[in-house]
Amino acid sequence: MCQDRISHNTRHHFRGIIKGRKISMFSFFGIVAAVVFILRNQEIKDFIDKFFIRSDAASSGRIDIWKLGLDIYTDGNLLWGSGFYTALDIAKNKGLEVNQFHNFFVETLINGGLFELVLVLASLVYTLYAVVKSQKLNKDIKNIYFFSLIALTVLLCVESVSFYGLGFVETVNAIVFITIPLLMSNSSDLNISFNSTTRVQ
Repeated sequence: MCQDRISHNTRHHFRGIIKGRKISMFSFFGIVAAVVFILRNQEIKDFIDKFFIRSDAASSGRIDIWKLGLDIYTDGNLLWGSGFYTALDIAKNKGLEVNQFHNFFVETLINGGLFELVLVLASLVYTLYAVVKSQKLNKDIKNIYFFSLIALTVLLCVESVSFYGLGFVETVNAIVFITIPLLMSNSSDLNISFNSTTRVQ
């Protein structure tokens, strides 16, 4: 009886592995076929370039804005920054036409200096560490958070996103990427898994 059950579980396990590999291979070849199709179709390439890549706009002036921001930072207080309104006034006097520097790292250095940048990054690193080391969260949840952080990092490079402030965006970012993950990773009763259905025990 016990051997039959072990044999059944083993067959079921290997069937799951084979099925997963088939799905992965199908997905891989599907992506390759789609890429080849796009590369061979000039109309689709032009559409993607016009509405998504926007090569005519290039960096949309962001590189010049970043250089201006770094100049303001190096001329100010490296540890504590110059403060948001002071830095923005300086930038406006030097020709900045927008109200942000379109880069989280540059804007944080300008406003709060190296201290604020280290504080925010340390918060995110600690949250990631807590999620990875948590015994309460399964692999699916951890992967979701990890890839969300990757997407967030890309966004931080081209937009001024903050985590500590009184604004709506700052509050949402702090809740989604810091508060909720820390609460979930430290919960003693939470057990979340993604199978055929999501269940909470």
